[in-house]
Amino acid sequence: MPMCALNVTPDDRPGARVNGVVYDMSEEYFKDLLSRERDYGYVETDVYDFYSDEKIGTAFVFSANRTEGHFDFSSPAQLRYVKICAEAARKFGQEFYGEFMSSTFIDGEPLAAFPELGIGGERGI
Repeated sequence: MPMCALNVTPDDRPGARVNGVVYDMSEEYFKDLLSRERDYGYVETDVYDFYSDEKIGTAFVFSANRTEGHFDFSSPAQLRYVKICAEAARKFGQEFYGEFMSSTFIDGEPLAAFPELGIGGERGI
């Protein structure tokens, strides 16, 4: 059964970006993460503050190497994961949350199009 992730995919449009949360970790933890998430690729990229757009450093961005995964609306694990991500995005403010909901996709549709997920939907932005 294919696994599903809220994935990062390339976007060649000028000004394209991805929102995320950056956090520090030890080198040992990073090595463990690479082992645990071995099915993901990653790239190092510049990181900018969401509100000021000032560069604040660099970070590794992980991306699933699979494209055949589909979101399973009957999977408690997948529903829990997307809700955790949405709740975390909401804690960074309404602007960040709104962009997360409109720029994070399930099968080509933004999360905002799925009010049944219970994370805001079109009227919750």
